[in-house]
Amino acid sequence: MLISRAIHIENENVNLDKVAPETALTRSACVRASLHVSTNFMKTQEHLDNYSSTLTKILNQEVELGNEIVETSKGWPAEKTIIIFLKKPFMAKYTYENVEYRNVDDPHYWKAEYVDHSTKHVLACRF
Repeated sequence: MLISRAIHIENENVNLDKVAPETALTRSACVRASLHVSTNFMKTQEHLDNYSSTLTKILNQEVELGNEIVETSKGWPAEKTIIIFLKKPFMAKYTYENVEYRNVDDPHYWKAEYVDHSTKHVLACRF
């Protein structure tokens, strides 16, 4: 699963800091993981493992298009809600049953989101 491999890369001896010079090893690690996960925010493997299967489809497509997971969160606005934040605005539009797109467009929160009404999970993108 694509998002599971993202966390694995953090455990490798690979410097993915954006200011560090790119090497063949870092390029190879990013390709193997198919995803660069920033280390500035909290990301929890449990959140990824228990995430909505429908939103995971959107997440995987966004990652394939070049977007990145920057943070995961659980417990707000409902106790069982899991939110995954993407670094960039959504790169495509998606339509799935029980999933609603919302243009939040509030700098205090985020740009937009997809909400899976069956799980109350959210996939949000930053500006």
